[in-house]
Amino acid sequence: MGADGIEQAPLHQPAGRVTFMFTDIGESTRLWESAPEAMGIAVSRYYELLDAVISRRGGVRPLEKSEGDSVVTVFTRAWDALAAALDVQRVFHSEDWPAGASLRLRIVLHTVGAPRRDEGNHFDHAVNRCGRLRAVAHGGQVVVSGTTRDLVFDRLPEHAELIDLGVHRLRDLGASEHVFGLVHPDLPGEFPPLRSLDTMPNNLPSELTSFIGRRTELAQIGDPLGRMRLLTLTGAGGCGKTRLALQAAADTMDRHPDGVWWVELARLEDAPLLPAAVLGSLGLREVPGRSLLDTLIRHLRAHRALVVLDNCEHLLAACAQFADALLRACPSLTILATSREPLGVPGEVTWRVPSMSLPVEPWGEPIEALRQSDAVALFIDRATQVRPNFTITAANAPAVARIGHGLDGIPLAIELAAARVRMLAPEEIARALGDRFHLLTGGARTVMPRHQTLEASLDWSHELLSDGERTLLRRLSVFAGGWTLDSAEQVCSGEGIDRYGVLDLLTGLVDKSLVNTDEHGAETRYRLLETVRQYAMARLADAGEVNDLRDRHLTYHLALAKAAEPQVLGAGRDDAVLHTLATELPNLRAAMERAARTDPHTALCLADAMTLFWLFTGRYREGDTAYARALDTAGEAPTPLHGRALAGRGNLALYGGAYEAAHGWAQAALATGEACGDLSVQARACQTLGLMASFGNPARGRPLLERSVQLATQAGDDWCQVSALQILAIAWILQDDFDTARPILDDAYATATRLGYLRGLAWHWFCLGWEAIYQGRLDKAHELLARAVAASNEVGDPAPNSRANCLMTYAQLACGDITLAYSLANTTLARVRETGADMVFGFAHQMLGRTELALGELPATRGHLQTAVEAGRRSGFAYLLSWHLAALGTLERVDGNLDTAHRCAEEALEVARRLGSGWMQAGAERLLGRLALAAGEAMQAERYVHDALGRLVVKGFALDVPECLDILAAIAATQENFEGAARLFGAAATGREQLGIVRFPPEPEFWSSVQLMTREALGPQGYDAAFAAGAALRTDEAVAYVRRARGERKRPSRGWDSLTPTEVDVVRHIAAGFTNRQIGERLFISAGTVKVHLSHIFAKLGTPSRSHLAAEATRRGLDPPTATDATKR
Repeated sequence: MGADGIEQAPLHQPAGRVTFMFTDIGESTRLWESAPEAMGIAVSRYYELLDAVISRRGGVRPLEKSEGDSVVTVFTRAWDALAAALDVQRVFHSEDWPAGASLRLRIVLHTVGAPRRDEGNHFDHAVNRCGRLRAVAHGGQVVVSGTTRDLVFDRLPEHAELIDLGVHRLRDLGASEHVFGLVHPDLPGEFPPLRSLDTMPNNLPSELTSFIGRRTELAQIGDPLGRMRLLTLTGAGGCGKTRLALQAAADTMDRHPDGVWWVELARLEDAPLLPAAVLGSLGLREVPGRSLLDTLIRHLRAHRALVVLDNCEHLLAACAQFADALLRACPSLTILATSREPLGVPGEVTWRVPSMSLPVEPWGEPIEALRQSDAVALFIDRATQVRPNFTITAANAPAVARIGHGLDGIPLAIELAAARVRMLAPEEIARALGDRFHLLTGGARTVMPRHQTLEASLDWSHELLSDGERTLLRRLSVFAGGWTLDSAEQVCSGEGIDRYGVLDLLTGLVDKSLVNTDEHGAETRYRLLETVRQYAMARLADAGEVNDLRDRHLTYHLALAKAAEPQVLGAGRDDAVLHTLATELPNLRAAMERAARTDPHTALCLADAMTLFWLFTGRYREGDTAYARALDTAGEAPTPLHGRALAGRGNLALYGGAYEAAHGWAQAALATGEACGDLSVQARACQTLGLMASFGNPARGRPLLERSVQLATQAGDDWCQVSALQILAIAWILQDDFDTARPILDDAYATATRLGYLRGLAWHWFCLGWEAIYQGRLDKAHELLARAVAASNEVGDPAPNSRANCLMTYAQLACGDITLAYSLANTTLARVRETGADMVFGFAHQMLGRTELALGELPATRGHLQTAVEAGRRSGFAYLLSWHLAALGTLERVDGNLDTAHRCAEEALEVARRLGSGWMQAGAERLLGRLALAAGEAMQAERYVHDALGRLVVKGFALDVPECLDILAAIAATQENFEGAARLFGAAATGREQLGIVRFPPEPEFWSSVQLMTREALGPQGYDAAFAAGAALRTDEAVAYVRRARGERKRPSRGWDSLTPTEVDVVRHIAAGFTNRQIGERLFISAGTVKVHLSHIFAKLGTPSRSHLAAEATRRGLDPPTATDATKR
């Protein structure tokens, strides 16, 4: 059901030729005001009755709700629409309505060949035409367009007739419409004349092109036009003031029963002729002995009329005096004016005409979404006029969107561009916009010359400026993306413009609609539309001022960046410095381009000043592009500035995922820093190199990071010191050593707190949240990670933000919040892609893959996890690679691809061993345990899971202990140790409950089958008793129980599962190449005892030789012996 109670069909609306039925309640505003309670009841009944008729006659409603009480219905056959209209009026005419709320409907039928806009809606201009037709009807009346009449005249319902109501101009000011009225004995037959332009006093001109879009603007104009006496639409040339005023005047005719009068002033050159022009437009004659103004006043004094003065800017003073005189003498008169600047009359309300609406995402939106943009809709409409077979396609849609954006949504410019479709493809037009003033010519010959080309329109505005305004306008073109009053005063003053006169001149340009204003909190910013900027830049070139102004622009923005640099470290979202730098980015880019071309040293200075801003706000590509321009022109001199630039570029490249380039830049920075003796440069280079070394071998990275901390401390480089300390702590965390990492994190935290360094605080809370997850303290982890996200959001840094959100996703999955996890994982990956934070790319893909695995979306899971593995290999980040591989292996196991899963698990385990992470080894071992169990190798599975459990228990990593207990329970069940299985299931359930987690992946069928088998073997009471006994165990007790049970369990007489723990140790040493004597020394037994064990092993396995035994042990993935094996015994 729709919001209005009418059922909305989920099926496609008819395509091709369709008939619209527009329905609404006549005089509904008056009825609501006089009887609101009765109207509430009546309107509910209105929808109910209408729904019944629409359903019976096969109509389809659009998916979107219509305005007010209007209802739009579409019919495939015109005669069904006519029958529905008749049924509706008959039902409503006979209905017993509440007192004070007798509803009389206006119904209009119109047939069009409307293409589908999407699944449920047709193009707006077709619907708008139907709405204009409905506006001429009266309550209780059914009016039918000529196109519909031609389709139904020989298929009318019984006793129904269509009477000719004549040809009428509608309020869309387009072609006239032949209108017919439906009459029937059961309906009222007498109505007043239709309320068309032909029956109301006006001189509004007809238009040869359709009025496109501007719904919001018309609604915004309509309110002040009904309340204010003088409304002036202002805006630059070509912005659509005239067309908007014309349509607004037509729409408000009901408010002005004595006439709406259009006065065109564009061709009027002499101000004294203004009264005569208005007199002529009203159809009045000069009265001898009276002034023209007095004649107008006498005529309009008692009239409720609207006078539209179009194009007042070149007669501004005369129009102001004239409007003031009329309004003072005619109390019921309203004046609507259009001008490039306000008239300046007391009581005047000015309304700046904006550009047409543009696509939100011009380079990625689907065609149907692009059509919702007024600028795109206008281009399509006008292009179709010059080339009727023109259509917007997936191929040309991006170009059409770029045209709209490139031309700032200026209607005149868009129409001139669309006219070029006759000879050029949209892609060619879009590429040619850099020379738009040569491209956009050839407007209609019947319009004013200033509307025939884009440049002529701007020439007209330019000629109306004072000399000072012209000078300031051309100088302002040096700004990219806007400016402040301070920057305009510093960059544009001098040589003809006093600094303190800039404000007055700028105000004049704003008033004349050449400069736009935007409010940014307490600050006002100014900007030029790109079309105006290009025009002004051409004038700047004509004046020979380009180089001088660009140098001033560079000087100003270099000073701005340098002043901001020391404030960035401690800045948050509400700090002005980040906002200022983000807002000024277009100007800073332009300044960098100028510096790279003319002053390489200044380019390096600017890039160096911006480095932390780029890094903290995730603008890695932006920074790399700027550094590329600066370094390419700066030469190879080993200066501290050059070294800082190399170090900065390396750091940005690292976080942007360009690992090889990052390593090269950091090495070059280190060499430069050593050559010139700059400690800060060396520290920053060592930080990047240390982090990258830690990816594959944390022990190799830590010395570099310790050196970075030392050098940064000596150099007083607070940012580098905090960052290097935190990376050093992470290098310990990668090997599960949170105990060593914690005091290092505390040192960094103290400095970050002192500095107000939010990015450093985000990394601190991220690391603590990381540990809390492993320990199973998920509530605490969520609190810490939320703080990390909030802190990183304060500066807009995607690196800690995305990582924290990835861990948050992991925690949510552990808790069973799959929907929330899926949403967060999608959002995180989208942000990583948007910002180019490729260092987090694989992590984000893994988390999204995990959520899809939990949802059972295996194909989507595989794509994300394979991408994660590829990213892990590319980065060399062993920790994440092992994690990605284990996740991919889990998917393959669930999907039945056991060989692939085993390869992933083996590689994950090998990578984790090289890294030295017990957490990651345990993850791979749990997977190998599940795979061994699936292969029927219970003892091998048990060994893997016991190893994993041991690693987790030693480190206090509680989160995955319940999974180990679950797997061991399944193993026990396959060995027919059902009581032990039930106990372990109980212990695992208690562990999950205490931690607040669920099984992952869920696999309900597998676990249900194992538990059912166990229950059937023990019986309900036996199972429940054993389960309860296990559930009563603490985690440490459950671990002790499984270790005891492992030693007590009976083994089969043959096969690998028959081997005792000592025999397994012997095999592991054999595989490692030890002799019997060496094995005995390591296991504290004699060589003869080793020989006895070997004979038992050969008998149990049927193995013919020592070498065969070693090969088979290696194939099965037995862990190599370690130095602690003997002590464990």
